[in-house]
Amino acid sequence: MLHQIAGIQVLKARDGLEAIRIYRSDRFKTCCKRHISLVLMDLNMPVMDGCQAARAIFEDARQFKAK
Repeated sequence: MLHQIAGIQVLKARDGLEAIRIYRSDRFKTCCKRHISLVLMDLNMPVMDGCQAARAIFEDARQFKAK
């Protein structure tokens, strides 16, 4: 719906660990200056739940801003 109505690119993950992988690969890419600016997280995901994944993403974002 976000893509259809507002033209927002949406990246989807099947679990929390994949969400972290997607965030990290996007955050450290060098091909363009466009990065993930919003993360919507399901709290009940397999492998790693949304709370754990969100904490890891927040920590990565904090470290990225410090550089």
